[in-house]
Amino acid sequence: MRFAENGAPSEPSGLRLLPVAFSLYLVLALAGAIWMGLRDGHTRLDRYLRLDQLPLDLLWGVATGGFLVGLWWLGGRLLPEVRELETTLGSILSDLGPADAYALALVSGFAEETFFRGGLQGAFTKPGMGLLVSALAFAALHNGPGRAFRLWTLYALLAGVLCGGLVLFRGTLLPAIVAHVLVNTLNLQRLVRNRPQQPGAD
Repeated sequence: MRFAENGAPSEPSGLRLLPVAFSLYLVLALAGAIWMGLRDGHTRLDRYLRLDQLPLDLLWGVATGGFLVGLWWLGGRLLPEVRELETTLGSILSDLGPADAYALALVSGFAEETFFRGGLQGAFTKPGMGLLVSALAFAALHNGPGRAFRLWTLYALLAGVLCGGLVLFRGTLLPAIVAHVLVNTLNLQRLVRNRPQQPGAD
């Protein structure tokens, strides 16, 4: 356990952020689901998945997620700003365990796709306009100060376009959710594994 300068226990920053993050993602998921329900007149399970195309949906989701993860990994090899961002995010997520990272990846991927691709993108009668607006809004959510965070915003924009394209192409949210969860899972696990060690940590 780490301690503050006054000798009192210092709560890990990553664990302190988890309840806030889960609450925000719950609100996003509910808002997206209600949005879709109001638009359709009732809740439709086929907005999320269709059993007759399940194998291909999973395949497309894994392929898209794998591409995005590989692109970020390549960026880390070539661009110091990506490594700088990973160091910053790793510090924010200090003391987050692997199980916490899995849970955060699952909840965030499901909630964000439900809201941005299910609710926001589907609110437009022109599919291309819905894809563009939802991708821009998703990218705006992933921002911060400095060049490193601008790269994160551009990466989120690309991810939003690809996930939005998956929804238009396959007709369900499942491929986009799978891609999103895969990206978040692998990237968060890497951040947790490679985060800087805190002085005095057990």
